[in-house]
Amino acid sequence: MKKTIWRWAFLTLLLVLYTFCKFKEILSVNALNVLAVVMALYILTFPFEEKIYCLFMFIPFYLYVYIKGFAFYNVIVIFVFFEYILRMKKISTTSVIMVIVMLACELFWQVYNHQSIYSYIIKWLLAVFVSINLMTNKEIKLDKCFASYVFVLGVALMGAFTIMQYGSFNVDGTLREKYAGGLGSLDQNTFSLYCLLGFIVGMNLILNKDERIKTFVNKPVFFVSLAVFSVICAVGGALMVSKTYFLVLVFWAILLVITNLHKPQKAITYTLVLCVGLVLMFALPQTRELVNSVLRRFFESSNISELTTGRFDILKKYGVALIENPLNLFIGAGLFTYNLYFNIDMISVNTGQPLIAHNMTLEMICGYGILGFCLLFFIYYRIFRKRTHVKHFTNRNRFIPLIIFIIFSQSIAIYREDVTHFVLLLLLLVATPRILRKEDDIVCKN
Repeated sequence: MKKTIWRWAFLTLLLVLYTFCKFKEILSVNALNVLAVVMALYILTFPFEEKIYCLFMFIPFYLYVYIKGFAFYNVIVIFVFFEYILRMKKISTTSVIMVIVMLACELFWQVYNHQSIYSYIIKWLLAVFVSINLMTNKEIKLDKCFASYVFVLGVALMGAFTIMQYGSFNVDGTLREKYAGGLGSLDQNTFSLYCLLGFIVGMNLILNKDERIKTFVNKPVFFVSLAVFSVICAVGGALMVSKTYFLVLVFWAILLVITNLHKPQKAITYTLVLCVGLVLMFALPQTRELVNSVLRRFFESSNISELTTGRFDILKKYGVALIENPLNLFIGAGLFTYNLYFNIDMISVNTGQPLIAHNMTLEMICGYGILGFCLLFFIYYRIFRKRTHVKHFTNRNRFIPLIIFIIFSQSIAIYREDVTHFVLLLLLLVATPRILRKEDDIVCKN
């Protein structure tokens, strides 16, 4: 375990060094590329399972760290892919069928809409293939506590630099639009989602003692650091002044109490802690101003369109487009081309193309239709049930991060992001019951 900790400490140091140098513009692009290559070669020496953990740690950095224009995150995915192919004798039939069907669908709609076929689709399909195999292969033993810890660590690192960038809690709409999230690499809402998940995944370990039994997280230094990282995640997400972030954060607090009503002592403790946190938030001038900035975004809205920042209009226009095209409502129009096919009269300022659906459920329906959405839902549900035995459903707290992700994703379109498939893998691990064996591994019912 000590060797593992030192290995990850050095990787963290390299990541901090890269981010700091890029953030402060200390090194040239070529020097940053060299540093990224060093990180890649270092990760290549990691055991297979620890390469998978790297996928979780680098989630908030997936559009920030590059090697000559190639996303560093994809380098890790390729490492995991090739080692999986070389080590494992069994490849998931489900993953192969999904990749073939999705590729055929995307190629058809690319040609139909007279679009050039771009390489991102291949990287996206690779993420689908790798994530589904990691979800379904019972031979791969992953420690959910370590996976959670490194994910929170990664989000906290990006959150800390984001706090440095914003400089204070006095955030308004102008500053929000100027800096965006993830040091300018991510949309504000996407980054606030990662921050919220980092906070909730961290709190899941902190509040549930059973999850920490016989793990490194129980050691004071790691327990305290996890608490600190979780707070940084929460603050980093709050700086995005995202209405969805704060609404879902409140929902999480309520859900946390409700799921523990069968344990009155826990429910009362959580309620008191949340009340104290609420009082402190309004007592401190900096955090009070931050909350007021969010409230102003609510109360200054004169209609539902402004309140939802245009999402209601997008939902309505895509709803009409789907109803007017019943065949596409059934089979979709390609995940990466549906906005071109339906061609709604709302244009993206960045791309000049029709806006995509700012809702993951709607995004999947527009891409693959009701039929495809139901099939994808069935596949993920089957995988979920195989990994979470029915008798363990009494521990509802493990499912909270996944529930939060599903709710938050109704305000953003992220299924087309390759990294999302590894977010789903992480949340599936968090929801997996931790069964103690002699080797202290996570074992899944299959």
